[in-house]
This record gives sequence, structure tokens and C-alpha cells, in this order.
Amino acid sequence: MGRAGGGGRGVRVLAVVVLILFAGGCASTPAPVPGSPGQASGSAGWAKYVGDFESGYFERSPTFAVQQGRHEYDGRLPDWSAAGIRAGAQWLHQQRTRAEMFVDEELSADQRFERQYLLSRINEDLFWLERAEQPFTNPSFYEAYSGPCYRSCKTGLELRRSVVDQDR
Repeated sequence: MGRAGGGGRGVRVLAVVVLILFAGGCASTPAPVPGSPGQASGSAGWAKYVGDFESGYFERSPTFAVQQGRHEYDGRLPDWSAAGIRAGAQWLHQQRTRAEMFVDEELSADQRFERQYLLSRINEDLFWLERAEQPFTNPSFYEAYSGPCYRSCKTGLELRRSVVDQDR
């Protein structure tokens, strides 16, 4: 979620979260020594939670989803009504509670890092939504949701104007 004067910084940071969550499986790291603390495979429940979180976040932030390459969300916008924004914040609170339910002992080291990072992102989003009330006080909040794939396409009216200008 964007912040005052920061443009889409919050969105970029969340993109990093998504990349970290998915790039972890692509990193080449040496196999842990059998019996070592780093060997733990972690929680399958955590992996499911991350998938559920991502799906829910993309549903609530379809423009962000499109920026991440999920084009099934093309043409959709978030619910920016006051009720929709409150519902989004409530969902984030629920997700934070779910993430906090995963205890260190059941998570691998990578999953513990992911959980802490995800919690910090949820807390940041909640700050800008609830404490700063950015959707209600700062027009640039909405700019963060109009990424390049939305700004680079001409609207029907713009296309008609360009055709009219060419005919002159």
C-alpha cells in the first residue's frame, strides 16, 4: 500500500516479500547436515498459509497482482469504498493473527524469517490504513495502484482523440 510522498514504495516492498517467499525454493544452498537445526523441513501448514495469504492479498489488491504477472486480475480495481478499506484492514488483522499462531519450533529458519517479514509488512500496511488513514487523507495512496500497465494503455477516449488529431 502506498504512502505519502513515497509513491508506490509500499507496493514495491510487498513485491519483495512475494519474491522472497517464492525465491527461497530457487536458491542454491548446501544441504544441511543430518540432525542439524537447519535441517527441519518446516511446516506444511505455513506453506499453505502463504499460498492462502497471497491469493487473498491478490483478490483485495488486483492491480498489485497484475504488476506481479497475475493477469487473471486484469481490468479489476480494489474496493476503495470506506467499507471496502475497513474490510481490507480487518482481513490484514486476521492474517496477522494466523501468522502469529505459527510457533518458532514448527517452522524452519527460512519460514521463521518469512513469517517475521510478512508480519512487518502487514503491520506497515495496517499503519498506513488505520493510523495514518492514508486512503482518506492522501490522494497519492491511489496512485500506487495505477502501475505502469494501467498508465501506459490509452483509454477509449484518448484513442479517439488521437485519431481525431491525426485527421486534422
